[in-house]
Amino acid sequence: MNANTLTQLSIDIITEYYKNNLQPFFDKVDDDIIWIGPAEGQWIRGREPLISTWSNEEHNLTFSMSNIVANTITSASSYCEVILNYVVFTHYPDNNTLCHKQCLHYTWCERKIPADNGSIEKVPRILVLHISNSYPYDKRDTIYPIHYTSLASNILHMQLDKNRIFVKCIDQSTYYLLVNTIQWMESDNNGFHTKIHTDENVIVANCALSSIAKKYPNYFVRIHASYLINPHFAYKISRFKIELRNGTILPIPQKKYTSIKKQLEHFLI
Repeated sequence: MNANTLTQLSIDIITEYYKNNLQPFFDKVDDDIIWIGPAEGQWIRGREPLISTWSNEEHNLTFSMSNIVANTITSASSYCEVILNYVVFTHYPDNNTLCHKQCLHYTWCERKIPADNGSIEKVPRILVLHISNSYPYDKRDTIYPIHYTSLASNILHMQLDKNRIFVKCIDQSTYYLLVNTIQWMESDNNGFHTKIHTDENVIVANCALSSIAKKYPNYFVRIHASYLINPHFAYKISRFKIELRNGTILPIPQKKYTSIKKQLEHFLI
């Protein structure tokens, strides 16, 4: 099984899940799946019991997700572990929002299934799915923490851009970053790596700045050989520098000042 393909599939399943589209998840669960929920005592074994549990769950919640960090371990040719970390925001009808960190651990296995033409097809299936959060269990709940209204607070509803970029980093993690959390990037280690400055931290990507600029030309502006910025974080441009909303000041080459100024105006119209 291809680890990169399974990582992307794992990302797709959970992002669709938090759009309240559960079908991609159901399509990939194994008949003998073990689902371990985020609260104490949540344990379901088997595809049919799992689907039955979800079919009995009714709610009117919506969700948002932060940046997703993926780590993959392949223990054998027919097994693969994918671990995702992110923050999920649960939005309640009363405009309260519950925010918590979540770790999602997939164990993928390879199953042989008869195809329509009579041949045997190898397909990936979720054998174990383990979700971990940090809040106690309420026996009134089955899947969603809909009774935890006393824990909810008036967190500002995050208007998260749905666009993401993905980069592999020097710590062997794969980051799926929401574009509107990326402020700027700089070339690092003589151009072999790229430092990505986000709202929360700085990560070091295992690729050149030029490769990111080429792959995502619609999201960032190259203001310098060593710098890319998210134009939506631009605060002020002057000769020959640009100031970001967080106070960071970056240089602009004199010969490219007019061109870069026009690019920024184009993005922000």
